[in-house]
Amino acid sequence: MAYSTNEIIKSFPELLKLEAGNPETQQILGGPCPQEAPKAGGIAYVAKPEALEGVMASDVAAVVVDTRLVETAKALVGDKVLISSQNLRLAMAKVNAQFFPVEYLRKPFAGEQVHSTAVIHPEASLDPTVIVGPNAVIHENVKIDAGTFIGANSVIEANVVIGKDCFIHHMVYIGHSTRIGDRCDIMPNTTVASNGFGYAQDEKGNSHHMPHYGEVILEDDVSLGANVNVDRGTFGPSIIGRGTKVDNHCHFAHNVQVGENNLITAGFIVAGSTKIGDRNIFAGRASVNGHVTMGDDITIGPLSAVTGDLPGPGAFSGFPVIPAKEYQKVQVSLASLPRIRKNVAKLMKKLGLE
Repeated sequence: MAYSTNEIIKSFPELLKLEAGNPETQQILGGPCPQEAPKAGGIAYVAKPEALEGVMASDVAAVVVDTRLVETAKALVGDKVLISSQNLRLAMAKVNAQFFPVEYLRKPFAGEQVHSTAVIHPEASLDPTVIVGPNAVIHENVKIDAGTFIGANSVIEANVVIGKDCFIHHMVYIGHSTRIGDRCDIMPNTTVASNGFGYAQDEKGNSHHMPHYGEVILEDDVSLGANVNVDRGTFGPSIIGRGTKVDNHCHFAHNVQVGENNLITAGFIVAGSTKIGDRNIFAGRASVNGHVTMGDDITIGPLSAVTGDLPGPGAFSGFPVIPAKEYQKVQVSLASLPRIRKNVAKLMKKLGLE
């Protein structure tokens, strides 16, 4: 579908500003494209000055640049529409999501709104607009609100509530008594509300599993990547707060409570009964120990471990974490350790302290 550049600009006046060209006549026919490979009739987003010349020499219809590149871009723009944005990534995210969504992902399979191979309990309640893919299984007392998509081979156990416009991809497992808000996105092979890892040992060392009764709550606008595991609470709930985004291959143990608008990247692991505040960022393969309380606005570096309470705010790295600036100094010093040891050994020998 073609859109006029003017329509796109007017949809996001707080993000986009027209700098050059006629947005009324210029149509976006080719969809979005990367700055490294501009596409005829497309819209390109340019953050790097070295990419400008190539994009401007191409047949793209519109170019969105970071505001710092406006003057350079104007000298090269030609007959293209030039748009600027102070937040290029946000502009790209919003424009592409509204005007160029990947629509086929959420369409009914073979035109069947609820596929004939899906197994749906008669006591489940689905809004008429819900799409259910092949071989999905939906148990009793499940409630699914308008516009939600349930992918093929997904399993939703009893007493689950799912809000509006959620995207439950293929092969997702959602355990009983889970509550999911609106506009949540759960990627393939993810498990929500599995039993937590809790065992009691007897005098012979045998392990006896402790049943877990708590629910899992995913608040509005939560995104879980592929192969994510969220354990249910032992008695109380495990919670992932509004707007939190989770990358692939992450694990949340029982009774974990995560606040709002956190960004959690691949390989993250958090042990049980930990509380994490709002707007925190966890780099790849970071981990948090159990029974820890973290504050707001904290950044944890890659391969780092939080082993005790961390009120924040600030940036931290290491195992256990220390302030990021101190960690950088430590890392720089490591290369000098062999020479320092050698010199210390010489001094001790000279002083007769060996």
